[in-house]
Amino acid sequence: EELGDVLFSVANVCRKAKLDPEMVMEAANRKFARRVQGMLETDTNTVPKDIEDWERRWEKVKANEL
Repeated sequence: EELGDVLFSVANVCRKAKLDPEMVMEAANRKFARRVQGMLETDTNTVPKDIEDWERRWEKVKANEL
């Protein structure tokens, strides 16, 4: 229930900023998917072996977006 309150609050912040919450979430999902794809394409298409490897790849992909 509390998490629902948080989501409702975030949607309300979007509305007050004159943003469509659904469009904002779709954009975030596209960015996330693009970054995961980038992670999987690094290091010869191997799946990350542990959380540190995931983090290293994530930061590398993020840095390349700038």
